[in-house]
Amino acid sequence: MDERPLDKPGRRDRRRRALRWVALVLAGSWLGYLLLGNLFLNTALGPWAINRKPERFQMHWERGLTAWPGQVALWNPQVQGHTGSVLWNVRGDKASGRIALLPLLRRELRFPSIEVEGVTAMLDRGDRRLAPARPGGWSLRFDRIASDSVRGGRFGELGLEGEGWAELGLFKQLRGGPLEVTPSRLRFERARVTLDSASVLDEAVLDARLAMDRHTGAQTSGLHKLLRTEAGLSIEGRTSALEVQRTDPRRLTLQPVPARGRGRVAGRIGWNRGVLTPGSRLDWTAPVSMASRDGRATLEVGLEVDRDIHLRVRLPEQVDDSGDALAIDAQLQVEGAEVPLEKPRSLLPRTSGHLVGSWQFASLGWLGTFFADVPWLTLDGAGRVDADLRLVAGEPAAGSRIEVPGVDVTADVMGNRVQGRARALGSLQGGVDGEPGGLRPRLELQLDRFSITADHGRGARYVEGRDLSLQVQATEPLPRTLLAMPGSPVTSVAASAAPPPGAALARAGRALAARLRFDDASVPDLRAYNRYLPRSHLRFDGGSGRLSGDLTVDGAGAVGQGWLRVRGRDTRLHAAGLALRGNVDIHTRLRRAGIEDGRFNIDGSQVRLDGISLVEPDGRTRRGWWARVDLVRARLDWDAATDRKDAADVDVEGRARITMKDVGFLLALYSQRREYPRWIERLIDAGQARVTGDVRWRDDVLVLDDLVANNDRFDVNARLRLQGRKRRGNLYARWGVLSMAVDVDGARRDFHLLRARQWYDAQPSYIR
Repeated sequence: MDERPLDKPGRRDRRRRALRWVALVLAGSWLGYLLLGNLFLNTALGPWAINRKPERFQMHWERGLTAWPGQVALWNPQVQGHTGSVLWNVRGDKASGRIALLPLLRRELRFPSIEVEGVTAMLDRGDRRLAPARPGGWSLRFDRIASDSVRGGRFGELGLEGEGWAELGLFKQLRGGPLEVTPSRLRFERARVTLDSASVLDEAVLDARLAMDRHTGAQTSGLHKLLRTEAGLSIEGRTSALEVQRTDPRRLTLQPVPARGRGRVAGRIGWNRGVLTPGSRLDWTAPVSMASRDGRATLEVGLEVDRDIHLRVRLPEQVDDSGDALAIDAQLQVEGAEVPLEKPRSLLPRTSGHLVGSWQFASLGWLGTFFADVPWLTLDGAGRVDADLRLVAGEPAAGSRIEVPGVDVTADVMGNRVQGRARALGSLQGGVDGEPGGLRPRLELQLDRFSITADHGRGARYVEGRDLSLQVQATEPLPRTLLAMPGSPVTSVAASAAPPPGAALARAGRALAARLRFDDASVPDLRAYNRYLPRSHLRFDGGSGRLSGDLTVDGAGAVGQGWLRVRGRDTRLHAAGLALRGNVDIHTRLRRAGIEDGRFNIDGSQVRLDGISLVEPDGRTRRGWWARVDLVRARLDWDAATDRKDAADVDVEGRARITMKDVGFLLALYSQRREYPRWIERLIDAGQARVTGDVRWRDDVLVLDDLVANNDRFDVNARLRLQGRKRRGNLYARWGVLSMAVDVDGARRDFHLLRARQWYDAQPSYIR
């Protein structure tokens, strides 16, 4: 017999009513949540509540659905934001996921899982940078965002599309809080990568992995985020052909042209907080052609990482119809696998290897700094560079050479500016036996055509020539750290390209020497040289000529030694009030006397006058006169930096030895022939004379002193001082037992026929 008590009917009814009320409350709550939650998602209330800072963050969707608390589904969602100077945007066809409710109590919006369909992303740089928000704010935690239908994205000019799969984990605290990316993965098949809408990679398989340590923007920004990143990329696919195109008159670029052919890329790159991981490898090939030719070559790029980084690049030479060329053959090794993001140029001291190639540079100004860092020489303009560089620890080594078919050259020498377009050949030579380490840079410039302009380029162009040679050579080994090639791909960079001041400039003067040579340059108008002459007493009145020269110049721009030669045919001259016409040959030999000024010895300089027609003061014309002037001992003071725009400060002082056809020119400087005694005619006709004397020419003052002219039949002594319109001097002449003297003071002439020698000897000398 069962003795358990039976439930009373009232107790069972109360239990049923309680359960019914609980069910009704739950159902009412669910219905209320269903109503309010879906109203929130499908009215303006949701976007209004979320998009309180639209300039920083916005989220929009077409429609939404929530069936129970924490579960949300959105159709056509779009999330976009502006962080610093970066704009980002993510779109999808549908997103569904869960929101953890309890973390809301600690101001954390946590999504344990989100599934997204049809994802595209965009990342770009904005026009302005937002100021940092005030600290504090909600935390966003996405434990898992997954999609098996990622369509692609755009990152600046780089685009990606294909069939993708992704799984991402992310933590971010708003208002400047920390960011963390938990281990994430992205995989694409049949991927296509574009650059500015042109395909560079297709039919590709991409597999990327990424994780980033938690950090704030204040702690790490920009590329420095990679120092907190662990990543890997596996890639395999077809590359597009490349075409070398001229985007402007000064620059060549590589543009992808898929229709020209295909190459291959395969490899795996690993990255661990600033270091390429051992085992990383990449091989890239692509056909390359020049825009104006059908020729085609293959670009080969290879990267391998073990304890060091090994890079190889090879492209056979491509040349188009205009002469532009592109070629490279490089085998480089970078010591260690660390990549210095903050100072990428610090990779250079770790780089060694061999680089051969041709490339078009928008500016060739670095050539002068690299091979001839002197203040008086400037190289510029766009052009092609053919290089053969050997690198040791980031520095060009002996045997390196660079050839440039065309570069603009400007050289300032002795106050004149030489300009032209040159072929350049630069080389680095090692020190000779017994010298310490270092290199001797050498630069050879060959100007097919050139011009010379006075007054450092501010004056008139007065010389046009061909085939000028300029060689700059280090006279002592220079430490490799002094060499630099700014703007070039593989060299060290100097701290400054400005000329070194003070002692450094003096050292440059000693360390470098140049030689400038040219022959038979055209001088259309010899009057251009009047700026160097005392024009009241010696000047060119017309005629053309030829100029040749061979000068050595030190690193500071000072001429050391050499010669200049001016030759004129049918030249019109004005000399001490007399008009001459004929052929002139002036050969000036220079040897620097002062280290820091413009003093030169010009011993051995010569002046040749041939076929001269001479108009004497009385109007009589004599033809066929000639003279040979040799400066036995002479000094030249040169100051091209004068403020006078029409002249340079030139002083000459020395002793001359002269041979002339006769003394007619000398006598004509003092008086008209009809004023002399009649026997002077016989003295003039007595044949050539040997003359010695002292010469001083300073500014507009020309002085001739202690002139002694004689042969076996006569003697002539003279002194003369010319200043502006003033003429002062005296002369003594003897023919056998006959003699005379004349004193000149302006237009006055006093003849002394008695005791002429005693009178002349009593007159003072002009040069003491």
